[in-house]
Amino acid sequence: MQLNSMRGTRSAFIAAILLMLVTVPLSCGALAGKVTLPSHSEAVEAKQANHDEWELLDRAFQLSAESDWRAALPLVDSNPHSVRLQALVQDLRVASQGRDVVSQDYEARLSEKRVTQTQMPLDYYLAARLCTDFDQAREWLEIALELDPDFVLATVLSLSLKTETGYYATLDPLRRLLSEHPGCAEAWRLLGMIGPLYARPDLARRAAALEPWSGNELETWAGHYMAIRYLKNQEPPKAIPITKRAPEDDFLGRLIHACALGEAGQYKDAILALESLHQVAPDDMLVLFNLGLIEMQSLHHPDKALFWFEQILEKAHAGHEVSFVRRMQVEAWVRQIRSQS
Repeated sequence: MQLNSMRGTRSAFIAAILLMLVTVPLSCGALAGKVTLPSHSEAVEAKQANHDEWELLDRAFQLSAESDWRAALPLVDSNPHSVRLQALVQDLRVASQGRDVVSQDYEARLSEKRVTQTQMPLDYYLAARLCTDFDQAREWLEIALELDPDFVLATVLSLSLKTETGYYATLDPLRRLLSEHPGCAEAWRLLGMIGPLYARPDLARRAAALEPWSGNELETWAGHYMAIRYLKNQEPPKAIPITKRAPEDDFLGRLIHACALGEAGQYKDAILALESLHQVAPDDMLVLFNLGLIEMQSLHHPDKALFWFEQILEKAHAGHEVSFVRRMQVEAWVRQIRSQS
């Protein structure tokens, strides 16, 4: 089954770091080491020092909500040094146009600038944020940090891509970064997400103690991480109990649960779970695609598969975002099913 989209809370802060969930590879590490973090008061004071930038993100988010992501571009032009603003606009554009389209655009921009030797650390960082090839993303981030060793957000993203290498490779550098930059929201967010993966829920609680995060939200994200890790390791039965507890408003958790059911061979239950999601989000292409895929390949119901695939093509024709590769794939299957009927 396919799982590479997500839904999340839409606030200026959340949108600015929205893509981290699908960017960070998952792995547990050893239990060791005492992590020394800034005090709560130090973090709060440092966060308040960034008040103007968060206000800027709020304005950009409101402008985009009233129109679309392009409405925030004048703020980008007038605040060219705000990396968070660039990341927010990138995420808003992904929400509008789809990850594949936006990723290709940022990679093309980076390639053009490398030819003219006008690339900046920010160009590598923004391309890396959307890159699903983790080795390539790491390489771009290394270049960004070579060009600017003090690029804090690039360091955070780089650390998020090192979670596979274990506790000390991620948590210790992250602790040092937070001691130097106690107001770095993205670093606290990363700490909250990966803490439970290293059996350190205490670290997640430390992150949750700082607004605008909540303990429930961090627990939900950690659950998503664990479930996806089991799916990547081809252990869907271990993912099912985690995602089975997903509440009604946790769309991503329920989608992961449906994928886990499908991967575990529980196809009819997976169909029921996906149909329930379809009622909530009838235009979600990933739900439609998985419904058609299970009916065609697992349950061998070509007529039912055709029903779902035709919906994808109808919605694509009506202007809904579908990646070129996905659309070509669905079109080929529709032709195949029709030719055999």
